[in-house]
Amino acid sequence: MPGLSLSEMLIVLCLLSTTAIISLTGFSPIYEHHEIQTFSRQLSSALKLAQGLSLRRNEDFTICAQQQGTCQEDWQGELVLRSSNNIIQNFGSTPKNLSIHYNAFYSNNELLIQNHGTSINNGTFNISSKSHTPYKITISQQGIINETSGL
Repeated sequence: MPGLSLSEMLIVLCLLSTTAIISLTGFSPIYEHHEIQTFSRQLSSALKLAQGLSLRRNEDFTICAQQQGTCQEDWQGELVLRSSNNIIQNFGSTPKNLSIHYNAFYSNNELLIQNHGTSINNGTFNISSKSHTPYKITISQQGIINETSGL
């Protein structure tokens, strides 16, 4: 009888599954690269929005990753722009597989943009994953944003 036997079909399915698993693991670095770029753009957008609003409203703004209303030292949580504890904009969750470190002059768990667009706690964000070198965003005390890709 023409066709495939059950054992032949199982062998073909095993080979296809193995091939699919091997090829999907090759996409992991591409996915991590995309997540680093996306988070870096969100952070950069939050910084620029905070600077613009601080100048326009003559108000201080804070950027941080918060969980249950508290800014997190590891920058895991919801990336938010706040003014006097009121959330102005939520930029979404920070990816769990990224390592985010903020080395700042004063506080490492939040970034304060003063009412004239400058940063009181200037520093550098190092955003990395397992397979990529850090992407750096540096904020000067004058509020100048410098992005350096290590990708």
